[in-house]
Amino acid sequence: MNEDYMPQIIAIIPARYDSKRLPGKVLLDLGGRAILHHVVDRALQSDCFTEVIVATDDERVVHYCNQNNIKVELTSSNLQSGTDRVGAVAEKMKADYIINLQGDEPFINIADIKKLCHLLVRKKASIGTLYHEISDIDSLHDFNAVKVVVDKADKALYFSRQAIPAMRDKPYREWHKHHTYLKHIGVYGFERSTLLKLTRLPKSPLELTESLEQLRWLDNDYDIYCAKVLESSIGIDTEEDLKRARKLMQGMISEN
Repeated sequence: MNEDYMPQIIAIIPARYDSKRLPGKVLLDLGGRAILHHVVDRALQSDCFTEVIVATDDERVVHYCNQNNIKVELTSSNLQSGTDRVGAVAEKMKADYIINLQGDEPFINIADIKKLCHLLVRKKASIGTLYHEISDIDSLHDFNAVKVVVDKADKALYFSRQAIPAMRDKPYREWHKHHTYLKHIGVYGFERSTLLKLTRLPKSPLELTESLEQLRWLDNDYDIYCAKVLESSIGIDTEEDLKRARKLMQGMISEN
């Protein structure tokens, strides 16, 4: 890729309707729009993408997108992960890079989206993702908050649901006071050709152990470059998350 070439980057947002913990969450109302719609808006506002596309396995999501002039692709319901759903759409597209934005993160920072795009282009990275520092004990020991360890070049060494690295000589609940721990943000960028290869890889033992698909990529010797951002966006997985998101959205609307 020569220095004058402007890379083509597409955002693909996987939006599965049948969430186990919060069914239909991508279409639930948040400030007068579906949760998914806010993600689309932020992707468009970033000005990073030649296209922004929703990838879904459900006709209800297709209908919503069509009603709101959002580009959408219907994918198979048999796909096992959001990355597989993104890959299925990416196969039909022409692009240098694909950004996988989560359909349940309506508050994702536009600056973070730009940072991920810049990371891919600057590093000529085949896979990129984001992290931020963990400041509280609850997040550190929450198995739903994925941790990452990076090297000096911000390349991922390992991801885990456990707090890593372990501190041998400090009490468990004081680790965060003595080391900077990093929380992984589940937003990915891929070189398109790499993404298509990743979707064809079989699940690895580490992936099956931790239920983290990025471990499959490390197992197969793919480098994952990371960029630090200031804070995590708020994902919506449960009814409590939804209540918190609606309260936050109401505050944002009131300020404007």
